[in-house]
Amino acid sequence: MRHSCPHRTGKPHGEPGHRRIDIGLRIGQGNWPGLRLDRLMPQRFFPVCAPALADRLHHADDLRNIPVIRENARLQGWQEWLSPHRMQPDDLPDGPELADGGLCLNAAISGQGVFMAWAVLAADALTEGTLIRPLPGEATNSEYYWLATAPESHRKPAIGWFRTWLRQELAASLGKGDDG
Repeated sequence: MRHSCPHRTGKPHGEPGHRRIDIGLRIGQGNWPGLRLDRLMPQRFFPVCAPALADRLHHADDLRNIPVIRENARLQGWQEWLSPHRMQPDDLPDGPELADGGLCLNAAISGQGVFMAWAVLAADALTEGTLIRPLPGEATNSEYYWLATAPESHRKPAIGWFRTWLRQELAASLGKGDDG
């Protein structure tokens, strides 16, 4: 429920262009009217698990025998990843169901099952070796990461510096930038 505010700009709190907010990061298809958008990279995802579970996963079909961790009962990303392997999300067994992707990632780290992780979310755990990618391949959907700026802020030097820095960090951390 929105409350009336005498200084309200008509934009939700946390929205670039609301009061003094110049910039934000978004995940989606890029349909946010009134914002200047810079596409950063596609939403990439792939299965991850603790190293101790990896020896049980040699082929996609092996996923039928490992608990699959779900975020809010969803199997986001699994349809896209499984499709080339001629499998469906219904082929996957139940596993822990948690309310947040970060909690799901922690469950995977602790060996509770396999999770379809976003590349950005899993990057540090993969680098540290607390998670591994037991099976090759990754999938994308129609969503991208976006740098969203208020139209009046887009040309500010600090925004340009941040944009450049962010692209460099993404490339260094994930090894991929915008593919489109």
